[in-house]
Amino acid sequence: MRVFNRKHFWTGVLFILLGLLLPVFSPVEMDALRYGVCAMFLLAGAFYVWRSRSHTLAKRDEIHEIDERDQLIRQKTRSFTLDWTRTLCVWGWILLQGVARYTQESVYSTLGWGLLLVVAASFLVELAAWLYYRAKT
Repeated sequence: MRVFNRKHFWTGVLFILLGLLLPVFSPVEMDALRYGVCAMFLLAGAFYVWRSRSHTLAKRDEIHEIDERDQLIRQKTRSFTLDWTRTLCVWGWILLQGVARYTQESVYSTLGWGLLLVVAASFLVELAAWLYYRAKT
């Protein structure tokens, strides 16, 4: 079997393994919805393995990965997603602090501080990436 795109091949193998092993090692009882999720993992895995074996599709993926316009769109999308995630985490923190003050339950406050910790970690990761790429150029 010849593989032209190893990244897609191993992604497909991982999805197939998830689809097969999830019902076996599931800590909860499997119902129709969970079996449907397993079936989706199997189908996605089969699709990725099939796609990795096609020379024309692998060539198209390679062109897509190196196209500067696609890279810019991908970068802007990730930046936008990160900004919205941070905004939602901060608003979630504010909401959970209000709920904690109203109900006098500390669990809401703890969850809120966890959200704020996620925002702080994302800023640290962004700073580390900026320093890395700044030193590289």
